[in-house]
Order: sequence, then structure tokens, then C-alpha cells
Amino acid sequence: MGKIMRVNLSELKVNVEDIPKEYRGLGGRGLSSHIVGREVPPKADPLGPENKLVFSAGILAGTAVPNTGRLSVGAKSPLTNGVKEANAGGSAAQKIARLGFQAVVIEGRAKELTSLTIDKNGATFTSASSLKGVGNYELIERMRKEHGNKISVISIGPAGEMRLKAASVMVTAPDFHIRVAARGGLGAVMGSKNLKAVMIDDTGSNPVEAKDKAKFREATAALSKAILADPLGPGFRDIGTPVLVMMINSFGCFPTKNYSLGQFEGAEKISGETMAEVMKKRPNAQPSHRCMDGCIVSCSNVYTDESGEVIVSGLEYETIGLMGSNCMIDDLDSIARMNRVCNDVGVDTMDIGGAIAVAMEAGLLAWGDGKAALSLVKEIQ
Repeated sequence: MGKIMRVNLSELKVNVEDIPKEYRGLGGRGLSSHIVGREVPPKADPLGPENKLVFSAGILAGTAVPNTGRLSVGAKSPLTNGVKEANAGGSAAQKIARLGFQAVVIEGRAKELTSLTIDKNGATFTSASSLKGVGNYELIERMRKEHGNKISVISIGPAGEMRLKAASVMVTAPDFHIRVAARGGLGAVMGSKNLKAVMIDDTGSNPVEAKDKAKFREATAALSKAILADPLGPGFRDIGTPVLVMMINSFGCFPTKNYSLGQFEGAEKISGETMAEVMKKRPNAQPSHRCMDGCIVSCSNVYTDESGEVIVSGLEYETIGLMGSNCMIDDLDSIARMNRVCNDVGVDTMDIGGAIAVAMEAGLLAWGDGKAALSLVKEIQ
């Protein structure tokens, strides 16, 4: 059974404890939400020191079971004032589990901008003053150069430092593309604690082993077979979540023109099928991509420009819907570039897409003007 690591940023101290009885058997969203619900006072300021930020691995993270490596991030939300959980792919959850932890609980507030490194020897704190205002892409490259390619990085961009309520928490994939725990302003909570980044290095750790290995292998094989039998599986593998664009548009519930319509005339131009065709012609693009080890769906992608430079990974249905059709923008490159800026600054593309549509509704920029929308997004920095 994994343990809980409690990180007190106010005192720069770390305590490792056995999982309390009331939390046993829980992982991921269940564990993060229970910790927040039980340990954070209901009237606590979400951006105050009483709030807690929880990074929790699923109960099967670190094992051979497929698709079990997502990271749950929990806290009291500054956006809703309720218990919030956002989750992301990437490599962090599996590394946390392999180090023997079910969750890492961040408490208090550091006196200065700080980074945290967790490895088999414990946890160490480092001043992150040199990273103040640095975007996520540059930060991740700096961490790779300093700590090597076997780490996972959890970070915030300038938006988290500014405590914007749309701020998100970024998590790196094994190949260091960015995945996002986007909803609820949890990046603002991380920023309120003066925590810029968490580096997790599981070098020297071992996979999580089952007590009955034969039954475990049998169950794992059965689950894998069921996942691969999903009729939507090939679509997600070959096209990713944008395969939903034309499907949802045909149902009449594709967010369009600030949610005033349910169908978008330009849907085909920003559909997963069109995106797959575009990527076939572009160097280094990957229509199918795994954001975590052990995934057998590979529903992510790597979207590049015509010269083969990566714009963003991955370009997902939610972003296409809110930054595309909801703003009447039918150009995938414009959507992808806005997505990249959001990842770098550290904000949720759905929140920002909704805000752009409101600005268009108010006449501040024209419907469908991708260049103007991109310029507006860049102003967040």
C-alpha cells in the first residue's frame, strides 16, 4: 500500500505517513477529493495557506495495467469555491506510484518562489526565483538540462503565478510534450503556494507488483482486450479526440458562435479527419501519440507546421470546439497556435475560448478572426 507524502512549504519540511484508515483503498480522484473535503476548512480562502494541493496517483498506477497513469490534481477551487479535481496524462502519476506514494499533499505557502524535487531519497527544495515569469516550454527545457530526461515535471506558467482563475497545472509526457490538468483554476492554487515546479525522478525505483501475479496478469489481459474492443478505439487511435467533431456537430450540440448554435458550417475544416490528412503531409507530425507509458489507445497527437516544427501536442476536441467553432474559427493552425500560447502561459483553452467568444459577441473582434484571437490570447502574458 502506498504512502502519503506531505510537503509543508511554510516550513520547507516533508513528512511521510501511512495512508490513514479513512483513505485506504482510494486513489486518483477519490483520494484527492477526500483529502480536500476532509482537511480543507469549508470557508478557507482557495488562494490562502489553508488550502491544500493534492497530486494523486490512481490505485493501479505504476503497474502493468494499461491506461492507469493519469494524475489527479485536487484542491479547493478559486473558480467555484468547491472541491475540485482536474486530471492529466503524462508520466508523473506512474513515477509517484513507483516511488511508493499514493499522493503528494502540498500544504502551506513558501516565502519565495520554490521548486520541489522528489526522488527515492526523499524531497528537496530549491529557490525558483530565476524561473519567475518563465513559460512552461522554457521551464521544461531548463529542467531537462538540469535533471536529465528521466524526470517528470509538474509546473505552472505566468498565469499560475498571477493566480488567474483560469490557470492550469501542466504535466510532462515521457517525451516532454505538455499535458494539462486544466479545469477549476488549480494552477492558481499552485501559484498561491509559491510552488513553480515539481520534478519527480523515479530512478532506482521498482514497478508496483501484485501479490497474486498470475491472477493479475489474467485480469490485465482481459482489461486490455476489452479496451481494444471499444468500437471507438480505432477512431481515437487514428484521429484522436477530434474524431468527435463531426459526430457532435451532426447531433446539433457542437459549441458554435458563443453557444448560440449547435452546428458549425466550417466543422469539416477543423474535424479530426481533416486534421489527420493535414498531418500526413507535414514532417514530424503524429496523428497517433501516447501521452503516457502503458497507454494502448494512443488518442493524442503531435501537430506540426508545414516545416515540421511542433506547434502543440495534443490538439484535442475540447480546444477545437471552444477556440474553433465557438469563435467561428475554421483554421486548424490558428487554433493550434492559440493552444500553444495557452500551454506556455498556463491557462485552460476552454476558459480562454469561451472568453474570446464573449469578446467577439461584444464586437471587440470579428467572428472567425483567428489572427485577432491569437493576438488577444498573447496579451495574457
